[in-house]
Amino acid sequence: MSIMPETQKLKSQNIGTYSATFTVGPNVPSGKYQVTLVAYSEKGVFDKITFEFIVP
Repeated sequence: MSIMPETQKLKSQNIGTYSATFTVGPNVPSGKYQVTLVAYSEKGVFDKITFEFIVP
């Protein structure tokens, strides 16, 4: 599994919501993958969530 780009920072003002879309290729093995999403503000980390991404 790979994420392109590996790290991406999005600059925005007045963020109310944010989302991520994952596309899994046909050769990715089934399993559980730990994913961490981080939202930044001008002062540093604004929000952070870690979850298990399950590929059936």
